[in-house]
Amino acid sequence: MYYIFSIGIFEAVFLFSLIATKRKKSVADSLLGGVFLLFAVNILSAFVEFYNRQNAYPFPAFINTTPPLILLHGPMLWFYVKAQTEQNFRFKPLHLIHFLPFTFSIAHFSYFIYLQPQAVKISLDAHEGFKQLPTYGLLMMMILFSGPLYYIWALNILRKYTQRIKNYFSEITHIDLKWLRVLLVSSLVMSCIINGTFFVDFFYPLASFEKLQAASYIFVSLYVLFLGFFGHKQESLFTKVPLEQVEAPAKVATNISKADEKFVYTLMETMKEKKPYLHPDLTLSALSEEMQVSEEYLSGILNNQLQRNFFDFVNHYRVEDFKVQCQDAKNNHLTLIAIAYDCGFNSKATFNRVFKNMTSLTPTQFKQSAQGK
Repeated sequence: MYYIFSIGIFEAVFLFSLIATKRKKSVADSLLGGVFLLFAVNILSAFVEFYNRQNAYPFPAFINTTPPLILLHGPMLWFYVKAQTEQNFRFKPLHLIHFLPFTFSIAHFSYFIYLQPQAVKISLDAHEGFKQLPTYGLLMMMILFSGPLYYIWALNILRKYTQRIKNYFSEITHIDLKWLRVLLVSSLVMSCIINGTFFVDFFYPLASFEKLQAASYIFVSLYVLFLGFFGHKQESLFTKVPLEQVEAPAKVATNISKADEKFVYTLMETMKEKKPYLHPDLTLSALSEEMQVSEEYLSGILNNQLQRNFFDFVNHYRVEDFKVQCQDAKNNHLTLIAIAYDCGFNSKATFNRVFKNMTSLTPTQFKQSAQGK
């Protein structure tokens, strides 16, 4: 068990070091580093608490140091998501409200445990007397709901962010922050399982607090190991998202004017004749330059008149081109993904997902259907 704790601490410190040594760190980078440092400190405090109970409390100053730290995980990840998806994110005085549960927890343990004589602190921990403290139930409620609420909140921010970037990019694989979504969902599941177990134990004892804490932090240590393995594989882990381009689409008149109508016709002809969608990294900026209009105007036309964001608009043409090319006998020697790349896609995952969403078929199913199989 000590070995697993050590691995978790090492991995968290290692991830923190990767970010700390990065040049030109952004606010988001610093916050992500803070998340991993918090994991390291939290696992270390659990390690010391467990060591205390096994060795007659050689470090009484570290009794019950883990609960307040748990209340920081949700806010820290939420701040990171805000900084990663919001242009020019800065801390504001109002943000201090997010640390009220942590502050309450510190006050709770300071009054009832931290400032008590050493013998009292040891007795409260050894006999689980802290469960009888007046505000312990409230503290458990805060721990139970704090993390999940923040993770769900952050997931909603990511959902809106994904909708926004689709107004500006035709390929979003490297900036969609999918890895962050995985981190939040896994954090949500882990938080519900661990904190839920402690909450149930408060009303219906399941095991000793020592055993529950040991099991939970073994789980956390393995989770941090997963984050390290997963994070190392993500090329986009430290990708800087071009947030200056990610704003809400412009609004244009609901009733389309003759000028707008003419522009829509010209846009359609350009897509068919010049096929700008064949450029894998086509952006709203590049297409607006091609059409000699502002990004705001083009975005407004797509969203309000054609009822499509830029991502769906461009990939519609790629899908339609693929349908034609995959049925052409001269392409029989090519794989489906090779044909897709020739049509402007540069990600197999994006191609499969977009094609299925637009046709309700997989590329293979479509080809078989087209061939009458």
